[in-house]
Amino acid sequence: HLSSFFTEIYGGTCKKNDLILKIINQHELSRKNIVLIGDTLQDMESSQLCGIRFLGRINQNVFPSTVFSSRSLSEIFNHLKDTS
Repeated sequence: HLSSFFTEIYGGTCKKNDLILKIINQHELSRKNIVLIGDTLQDMESSQLCGIRFLGRINQNVFPSTVFSSRSLSEIFNHLKDTS
């Protein structure tokens, strides 16, 4: 079960960028140390609005060439390790 990998899970009817900002402020996080891994263009746009890095997991969406994206989560994690 994926929930065992997380200390908190957020969701609901509010905008995703509002949730991201809530998490940043609640935990006093530095935006330069945050990466959002998402599978929608809305995820990408939310990360841009919040000033955080984005990596795309290709599902049905195609991301701009400036965004690293892959169908494989392991490739995304390897890219994250290589660029951190």
